[in-house]
Amino acid sequence: MKYEEIGEQIFDILDLSEASRKEKLKALSFVLYEYFDLRLLSKLVENDVEPMLDKQLLEECYYGEGNEEAGHIPLKTVLKGIEEIINSDDYLDDDIEFNCFVRPMTEEERQENGYSDYVEWWTRDDKLDINKLYIGFQNK
Repeated sequence: MKYEEIGEQIFDILDLSEASRKEKLKALSFVLYEYFDLRLLSKLVENDVEPMLDKQLLEECYYGEGNEEAGHIPLKTVLKGIEEIINSDDYLDDDIEFNCFVRPMTEEERQENGYSDYVEWWTRDDKLDINKLYIGFQNK
């Protein structure tokens, strides 16, 4: 059986059902997880989340002149899509937001704060602003 025929059968089942969109998405999510073991995808479907993280996102980000095979995109735009994916999972009650950069503390910083040398301590890196950084990309 070709995938088109299977797809048509699925459409027929969905069309016959009087369930709401939300209920149908939950049913599709169940199939994706239980039959195909696609947990992350099932969560995206169940929660009706479609993060804008595909090549279409980059369409407006290519350079117009010079190296037309490359471009750049705001880091925060990419991180927002990742946040949507992570937050679609209800494993944890709280949602996350990427909001800063961190770095390991220097030995001097650990000593100033009275922290142990046996643990790697992290601190916010205020030199970098997550909202003002861009990621470059290039076609392979």
